[in-house]
Amino acid sequence: MSKYIAVIPRAAITRAALVEAGGRSMEQVKAACGCQYILNAWFYDTITGRPVGNLKIDGTVKADAGWNCQGLTWDAGEDIRMDLIPDRGRASYISGVELLTPTRGPGKALSYSPEYGGTRGRSAVLLAGARVILYCSGDGTADAKTPEGLRDELVTIGCRYDQAANLRALGFDAGSSSNCDFGDGQRISSGKRVKGYLCIWTTEGGQEPPDKEESMGKYKVTPSIGVNIRSGPGTGYGKAGAYPCGAVVDVLEERDGWGRTDKGWVSLAYLAAVEAPQRVTDNGIAIQEHIIPDGRRNRPGRDTNPDTYITIHETGNAAKGADAAAHGAYLDSAAGEDDLVSWHYTVDDHAIVQHLPDYETAYHAGDGKDGPGNTTSIGIEICVNAGGDFAQAQANAASLVRLLMKEHGIQAANIKQHHDWSGKDCPKTIRATPGAWEAFLALCRGETANVSDLDTDVDTLAEAGIINSPDYWRAGDYSVANVQALIGKMADYVREDD
Repeated sequence: MSKYIAVIPRAAITRAALVEAGGRSMEQVKAACGCQYILNAWFYDTITGRPVGNLKIDGTVKADAGWNCQGLTWDAGEDIRMDLIPDRGRASYISGVELLTPTRGPGKALSYSPEYGGTRGRSAVLLAGARVILYCSGDGTADAKTPEGLRDELVTIGCRYDQAANLRALGFDAGSSSNCDFGDGQRISSGKRVKGYLCIWTTEGGQEPPDKEESMGKYKVTPSIGVNIRSGPGTGYGKAGAYPCGAVVDVLEERDGWGRTDKGWVSLAYLAAVEAPQRVTDNGIAIQEHIIPDGRRNRPGRDTNPDTYITIHETGNAAKGADAAAHGAYLDSAAGEDDLVSWHYTVDDHAIVQHLPDYETAYHAGDGKDGPGNTTSIGIEICVNAGGDFAQAQANAASLVRLLMKEHGIQAANIKQHHDWSGKDCPKTIRATPGAWEAFLALCRGETANVSDLDTDVDTLAEAGIINSPDYWRAGDYSVANVQALIGKMADYVREDD
């Protein structure tokens, strides 16, 4: 293997230390200190051999850059964090290349010296919630990456454990200096003797296996004779086995018409995509996909939404027929693109339509292209079209919210109104109705709505075809003419029954 990732629970860390090599090899350093994990660490002047940047080892300052930067700092080990060093540094701290910091999130431009650039082996530490993750890849291998490629991979890894906005990562010395030994044969060594290492000690069994790579999709082998597995993406690579006809495999990477599986590479020409099961809410509504095409100006294309919040809107379009499908067509139209608006889902009284993947930014909250409403929340529009059942649309929206809460671990406290982000009076109908927002949140929490006798009676009359506008009759404020008309319909219904 040319890349290893160690996922270590903070609670399992008993000590972390920066250790000067003193001319020793990585193997000698690890054997001498008895740590479970060792990773090359700080940058140094290739002429003098002295560390550069900011470095402090067990209370002794080894390098002072003369300026503050974001770095890793700790006292014992499990308390490791990213903070401003040296000003807020603890007993130990180390600077490096700032990949993910409080001010430099996913997708932001990186700052590094030319020597750190290019496609090289990489070493880094990623902090993701309750886990400390060590990363090391070999120089001159297929896993060598640019700094940006490293940052993006760390985001993918970290989002399995925490929200993207909370991730912190620091890049260490790279290229042939990228060396590690994470135990159980997980070792990369170029033979180069670097100046210092990060060593971590843990309780027995401290490491978690990293999550499986995210699948790009499931595929079925179609040829009756099966398909060969190759060691690389092409027929020039050696055979590593075969899949029989009908086998279903996860493709983890695509390259030049070949797909990488957990056993090797296979030609995509011999695979057929297996459609994923449709998502269905707990009240039985299947979610339809009508995704805004790539490249349109109302699809930002930034896949960095951590799905921290859910934002509720109303369409404000009371026209007859302005249902979920109609709003999907609008987002695809020239008008939708010109208006620079987008959201993730539209819900009416009979359907739920998805317009963007949950992990993408959308333009729906009115707080700017980089505002938290647009970049950290999933936008849901509830239809208010004439002839539609708004109460049912709300119930369907609540069922979608429950699904999203389950899928993304979103708490009920993070269900927001459009109003919360920009001050707009939206969702207007719900906001104008006393108790309606609280009732909607109760539905989102899965609580049974308080249904009055009037609501039950109205539903009964609607099912019998006696009334056509149940929302009007639930409101309890009727004109004399409408009451007389209702009495007439009820009388006709009784006569027909006789």
